[in-house]
Parts: sequence; structure tokens; C-alpha cells
Amino acid sequence: GTELIPNNALARLDAKGWPEGWPAGRQARIVQDEGGRRLVCSGAGAGVGFRIPLKPEYGRLRLAMQMKVTDVALGKESWETGRLTMSFHDAKGARIGPWPNVFGMTGTTAWTACERIYPIPEGAVTLALSPCNLGASGTVEFRGLSLTVCRLRARVKADAPLPPGADAEPESLADAWRQTTATRERVCLSGLWRFRPVLPEDPAAAVPRPGDCWGWFKVPGIWPHGEWMPESGVQQVWLAPWLEERARLRDVEQAWYKRRFTVPDAWAGRRLTLTFTMLQTHAQAFVDGRPCGEVWYPGGELDLTGHLVPGREQELALRVTARPLTAERNAFMAPDRIITDKASVNHKGITGDLFLTAQPAAARLEDVQVITSVRDRRVTFAAETAGLDAGPWRLRAEVSERGGAAVARRFESDALAPDAAGVLRFNAAWPDAKLWDTDTPQHRYTVALSLLDKAGTVVDTLTPVTVGFREIRIEGRDFLLNGLPVHLRALHNTTSVSAADKASRSAALEMCRRMFEYGFNAIIAGNYDFTPGSVSYLDGLLEACDETGMLLAFSLPHLKDFGYRLDKPEMAERYRAQAAWLIRRVRNHPSVILYAMNHNCTGYYGDQNPQKIDGLYEIP
Repeated sequence: GTELIPNNALARLDAKGWPEGWPAGRQARIVQDEGGRRLVCSGAGAGVGFRIPLKPEYGRLRLAMQMKVTDVALGKESWETGRLTMSFHDAKGARIGPWPNVFGMTGTTAWTACERIYPIPEGAVTLALSPCNLGASGTVEFRGLSLTVCRLRARVKADAPLPPGADAEPESLADAWRQTTATRERVCLSGLWRFRPVLPEDPAAAVPRPGDCWGWFKVPGIWPHGEWMPESGVQQVWLAPWLEERARLRDVEQAWYKRRFTVPDAWAGRRLTLTFTMLQTHAQAFVDGRPCGEVWYPGGELDLTGHLVPGREQELALRVTARPLTAERNAFMAPDRIITDKASVNHKGITGDLFLTAQPAAARLEDVQVITSVRDRRVTFAAETAGLDAGPWRLRAEVSERGGAAVARRFESDALAPDAAGVLRFNAAWPDAKLWDTDTPQHRYTVALSLLDKAGTVVDTLTPVTVGFREIRIEGRDFLLNGLPVHLRALHNTTSVSAADKASRSAALEMCRRMFEYGFNAIIAGNYDFTPGSVSYLDGLLEACDETGMLLAFSLPHLKDFGYRLDKPEMAERYRAQAAWLIRRVRNHPSVILYAMNHNCTGYYGDQNPQKIDGLYEIP
């Protein structure tokens, strides 16, 4: 881009050794050594002040430099440091826009590379820029100072180009991760989606047209906090330039996602569903611009049968709203310490993986829970079903060792009939199962469960689930893992309530490694409730704990978020539905050995104090 600092390479010096084209400095000089020429500002108040003209078409500036301070003492104010100051001004000389986030240092440092992008406020005609020492003493040095125009201001609405390095066809399903059985297929829709924040003037239920400022964002992804600048947040939002410069994007609560793809021809005649594994907090779906259903927090399944047509390229759009379900929330520390404040959604957007599934339209399996008993050396398969008559039906489970293709065990039931809840259940002996525990987490199995009709024909086969053969129980005061006492050394952990860099599988694996190194063997999930936005991405932590043998206490909803009124039928039903969804989500993970409910609710202030540990304490 265009360089705005004249003679920024310090190539031309006048007779006094000062850069040509630069304004006069204060206690400043140019020094040359083997590293080249550099600006040195010695003493309090030293520096150089530039007034850089800005053209109307300039949109963003990139500042790059190296900076070093020596014995710089902080002044009376926090901003009185060695720094490069910046401020934008209008035609009358008045400062406009927020104070830019500039670089400042105190003490003594080595050379530090500094680079940052700054949006130019609308109406700015000059930039005041000064490499200087605002500290009480010391020396500040700069070299390689550069200020370039990195983006021109958008004049018309247009969609953003693909981010650098993105696949040429990010919306195609051809190379998407998938699981396939004889009767169904599950395709992951995670990855880049077209993305556009909802603007106040947008119509409520109309998908924005192509060319109307669509950008890009990932699924799963957490919307940035504050202003949505290209460099803000761990996961970058690629906004259309026109939208970046004109829209007020602080505290965005609604955004559009969309993607064009073709459902495979082989899916004809099947039931097609879209599954959200974590949603903050509501999504309305549109296929080719027509509304076709909605999903609420924390997630669930949306039936798109009849809306998506196999063999036809179509557009799936999702209008996601990230708002709290109640106006206020309670921060519950103990019965005598309850803080009420305004409810908000911390982690916004589609924060879990998204799956498109084709499954049988009639009789089918919905899910399976694999229950293992080390004492009895038996395994139970509890299969939830849909569309079944009285039967008889049979279940067949084919079990492979994790990562192996060959079937290690095959279990098949006798004739079964679904119970009142539509569940088919059978158990079988498994005397030689390899046990999953903290020392042998590699002992995991993959289970493929099939439903057979009375003629022995396979009606449905679920996509495989991964399990571990283990048993956790309480005997007296002991926790027993696989029949042996286990002493839980647990630590509160915030992995699943953090941004993407901490919630990812790779980060969770590193966290587990360090925890084992420090002597911990268990985690208390850091969400002490399950309110909208309290959790970001669950699967990174769950997979890491399974893989490493880290034990996990999984947090369920807190009764405070149901008004403490689980005695009311409607509240109790809401609680049951959310708790059941979450348990169904994690129940086959061998690392999940405990469910934690209503954190701190039965404690009291000072309950770790030995003088009050007998519980004889009256709430003031």
C-alpha cells in the first residue's frame, strides 16, 4: 500500500543529520549502527510530531515498526510511557473516533516488533502521529517505522472475497467429513459459511440477496466481542468492506449464515435432518429463501425433509439470534451470597459442530446408550427408536477396537419389543473386554448398532459411536473405578467456557497433559450452570478427557436458572428436557463419571472453614 510517512526508511538526511521531509524533533536524533538508521528520543517529552493528510478513499492503515525502551519511568498517568501516539482529526481539527490502541512501553526492553491495523473514522482528514517519550525519563528508540494504506474505503455494497488460503469451493459437500452405514449418512457442515450480521434496517424474515455484504465465518465459531475488526478475536470474521466501515457492530445479537450445496442423489426417500450440537441461542432455517423451522438453545435436530431435494443445488440459510432467555440472571455463590444482574450471552453463535444426516424415513434407530458393568462383565445396549410397531425386532451390535477396521465382537439380541418410551434394550456377557481407565485410555471401542425386523433384514444401522468399558460407583465413602478405589484430585477447569483457542481439542489435550504432570486426575467443568452463552465448545474437552484418561464431572443446569421453582410442572419439564438433552449428548463418553448439579446451592459462606465444617452455621 501507499507509504504515508515521508522518507520513512531514513535514506535521505539533511546537513544536520535529520531526515529530509520530517518535521523538527524534540530531543530526538538519528543514530546509525550495523542494524541501520534509527530514531532515538532521549528524555521526558522527546519525540517527533507528524500531521499526515488522509484522502477520502483511505479505509485502513497498517502500522509496522520495531520499538525499544531503556530506563523509561512511568509518568503520573498510565499513558505516560514510551509510545507512538495517534489520533484522527476532522477538517476543523477536532479529534474524531475513539483513541487508537497504540503501542506503549516502560522499563527496559529488547527490540520489539509492533504491527497493527487501524480503521480510519469517517470524516477524518488528518492523522496526528508521534513517536515519542511521554514517560518521566529514559530513552525510546524506533526503527523501520512504516504507515501504509492497507485498504481503500468501499464505495458500493459487495460481498467479501474468500479469505486468503481458503478452499476454492468451501461450500461443497464433496470433501466434507462423513460417516456412512448401509442405511444412513452423516455429513459435517463445519467449516466456512457465508456470514452477515443483521442490520437494524433489514427485513425480519428475508434472506439478504447475493452482493448485499456477505462475508465469511466458521462453524463452529464464537462471535467476537465489541467491534468486529478483522484482527479482533481468536476466530476472525471476514466482513464485507462496506459493512466493516459503516455498520455499528458492537454487541451484535443477530446474524445470517448461508451455504449452497447439493444433497446427494442417494439420499432420495430418506429423512433429512440438520443437527446443532451447541447453539447460542436460536436459529431459524430457510431453504431457498423459504422458512422451514427453528431450533432453540442448547441445540437439537431440525427436520428438513421435503425442503432439501436430493440432486438439486440449494441454499440453506440460518438466521441466528444470540439473546438471553431471561432479562436477569443470578450469580449463585451460596444461599447467603446471590448477586442479580442483567442477563447476557457471552459466547454467541453456532458454537458446536453442525451435521446434515440422511436416515430411514420410517422405522429407525434414534440413538444408543452403551452401559458397561465391570462387576458383571456385561454390556447393555439401550436403543432409542422411532416409527416402530410392536415387533418383534432384534438388535445387533458390531464392536471394533478404536482405530481398527475388523469387528472384534458381535452381539445380537433375541426378539424384542419397544417399551413405553420406544426403547429397545438387551444385554450380553463380555468377559474379555479391555477396561478404560486413567492408565489405559487407549482401550476404547467403536460400536455400530443395527435394527433388524422379524425377517432378519437390517432396517437401520446407526453411525458408529465410541465408548469405553468402565464402571464408576460409590461404596461407602469410596469412589470405585472398575472396582478399585480411586482418589479424585480434581481441578476446576474453564476449557469448555473459553474462546476457540482454549476450547479446541488440541488445547484440551495439552491441558490434560499438564494436569497429569501436576498430579491431577479429574476435572470439574468450569460452567457452574448451563445458561445460554455459558459454554462455548464441548467436544474438545470431552474428546481430550476420553483420549487421555482424565476423569470429568460434567455440569448440568442449575435450579437458579429456573426460578428455584422445580416444584412447578412447567419449570420441571423445562429442566428435565434440557438435562436429558445434555446427558444424551455426553453419556457415552467414558471420561464422564459424575454429573454435577446446582453448584454451591447447598453450601454456605465459609463451608471450607474448619471452624464451620460441622455444618452448624446459621445464614444471617
